[in-house]
Amino acid sequence: MKTISNHPFHLVDYSPWPLTGAIGVMTLVTGMIKWFHNFNLMLII
Repeated sequence: MKTISNHPFHLVDYSPWPLTGAIGVMTLVTGMIKWFHNFNLMLII
Protein backbone atom coordinates (compact mmCIF):
# COMPACT_ATOMS: atom_id res chain seq x y z
CA MET A 1 0.00 0.00 0.00
CA LYS A 2 1.04 3.53 -0.62
CA THR A 3 1.66 5.55 2.54
CA ILE A 4 2.09 8.98 0.94
CA SER A 5 -0.97 10.45 -0.78
CA ASN A 6 -0.94 13.17 -3.42
CA HIS A 7 -3.97 14.93 -1.95
CA PRO A 8 -5.20 15.61 1.59
CA PHE A 9 -8.74 14.34 1.02
CA HIS A 10 -10.41 11.02 0.30
CA LEU A 11 -11.80 10.42 -3.17
CA VAL A 12 -14.75 8.07 -3.43
CA ASP A 13 -16.06 6.15 -6.43
CA TYR A 14 -18.82 7.68 -8.52
CA SER A 15 -22.34 6.52 -7.75
CA PRO A 16 -25.21 6.34 -10.25
CA TRP A 17 -27.88 6.93 -7.57
CA PRO A 18 -27.93 10.77 -7.52
CA LEU A 19 -28.51 10.87 -11.28
CA THR A 20 -31.08 8.08 -11.09
CA GLY A 21 -32.94 9.85 -8.28
CA ALA A 22 -32.90 13.18 -10.11
CA ILE A 23 -34.33 11.60 -13.26
CA GLY A 24 -37.00 9.82 -11.20
CA VAL A 25 -38.05 13.01 -9.40
CA MET A 26 -38.12 14.94 -12.67
CA THR A 27 -40.35 12.27 -14.23
CA LEU A 28 -42.66 12.30 -11.20
CA VAL A 29 -43.00 16.09 -11.16
CA THR A 30 -43.56 16.24 -14.92
CA GLY A 31 -46.31 13.62 -14.66
CA MET A 32 -47.97 15.45 -11.77
CA ILE A 33 -47.89 18.76 -13.67
CA LYS A 34 -49.49 17.13 -16.73
CA TRP A 35 -52.08 15.39 -14.53
CA PHE A 36 -53.04 18.58 -12.63
CA HIS A 37 -53.07 20.61 -15.84
CA ASN A 38 -55.92 18.46 -17.16
CA PHE A 39 -57.91 19.13 -13.94
CA ASN A 40 -58.74 15.46 -13.59
CA LEU A 41 -58.82 15.52 -9.79
CA MET A 42 -61.49 12.80 -9.52
CA LEU A 43 -58.72 10.19 -9.75
CA ILE A 44 -57.63 11.14 -6.22
CA ILE A 45 -60.92 10.00 -4.65
